Amino acid sequence: MNEMQEIYRKLLIKYYKNTYNSGLRNTGIQKESKNTSCGDDVIIEAVIKDNVIESIRNDAKGCMICISSASMLCKALEGKSVSEAKLICEEFSKMQKGAQYQETLLGELAIFKCLDSFPARKKCASLSFDAAVEIFMSI
Repeated sequence: MNEMQEIYRKLLIKYYKNTYNSGLRNTGIQKESKNTSCGDDVIIEAVIKDNVIESIRNDAKGCMICISSASMLCKALEGKSVSEAKLICEEFSKMQKGAQYQETLLGELAIFKCLDSFPARKKCASLSFDAAVEIFMSI
């Protein structure tokens, strides 16, 4: 296992075992994204006030990649403006598609670049981002 894969594995385990903002409160806008082929299911809930993400939570069920990604997304977006959050989601999507992206904007989320070796697992990581983008499009 190379160094990057080891870092990837450790981050996934960290966010899988210690999920960030897990559990919905039914106080904000909720959107769901599913991968019916594997059973992954993510609901993202965001409370947005004055164009700032005051709170963002998740209810993720599925594989370690899906749950870790939802946890990392919530940590990355909480407290950001909606425009900043949209940009982070856009850059994540670019990375997943193999296009040029701004790694510095992604922070820890850039670790999902390791999924280039496992293209079938990219959907697992992107479900929470898909739901977040739906929230931003609805406001």
